[in-house]
Amino acid sequence: MATNKRDELITQSLEKVAQDETLKQELPANPKAVVKKVLDVDIPNSVDLSVLEESAERRYIVIPFGAKGLDDELTDEMLEMVAGGTACKPRAKNTSKQNAPAERIQL
Repeated sequence: MATNKRDELITQSLEKVAQDETLKQELPANPKAVVKKVLDVDIPNSVDLSVLEESAERRYIVIPFGAKGLDDELTDEMLEMVAGGTACKPRAKNTSKQNAPAERIQL
């Protein structure tokens, strides 16, 4: 479900492109032209528009322009979660002698 005008336009564009094989093939090479054809919206030359296609093995996380909190420092708990390059779910302290590995978060 679209949460703002930008998301709404992207959703509309993708729905129309999905129905037209020619547009689908043109979109990665010339996204501004496809947006113009589909929505009759001009993207200014000062804006770079990129198209990335996800697969079963590759996903993307997009950080929106002007996202708040990106300049904040990470807490010690956050740093512990990403230590070693993987995200781990925090768990209660293990009081037994065996230390089970942290559960990995599957994306």
